[in-house]
Amino acid sequence: MPKPHYVTTEAGQLCLWRGGSGPDLLVLPGLITAASVCAETLAARLPGWTVTVIELPGIGGSAHAWTPEDDIGALAARIATAARSIGIGACAVLALDLAAPLAVALGKALATPPEAILLANADAA
Repeated sequence: MPKPHYVTTEAGQLCLWRGGSGPDLLVLPGLITAASVCAETLAARLPGWTVTVIELPGIGGSAHAWTPEDDIGALAARIATAARSIGIGACAVLALDLAAPLAVALGKALATPPEAILLANADAA
C-alpha cells in the first residue's frame, strides 16, 4: 500500500505517494484521479516496480509547493529536485491526462534522462 512522503522544496512541501519495490516509475497523475488513488491502483497493477506518484504542485498535500510566478519549467525542476532527494535516478515517467506537457518538461529537468516517457489518456486532455 503506497504511503505519503513529503519533500521540502523552496516553495513548500511536495507530497509523493510511494509503494512497491524494483525499478522506479515516476508518475504525474494529472487532474482527473487523485495521486493517492493513482498510486494505489498502479502499485497493485505493477508488482515489481517502485511507483512514486507526485501530488502535483498546487494540489492537495502539495498545495503550497508552487508560486504564482512558476512556469512549467519551474514546476518540472521542483519535481526533479524532489525525485533526486528521495533517490530516484534512472526511471520511467508516466503522465496521465493533463500532465503530458509537464512530463516533457520533467524529462529535460531530471538529472538522469528517463528511460521512457509514457503518456496515458492524453486524448482526455
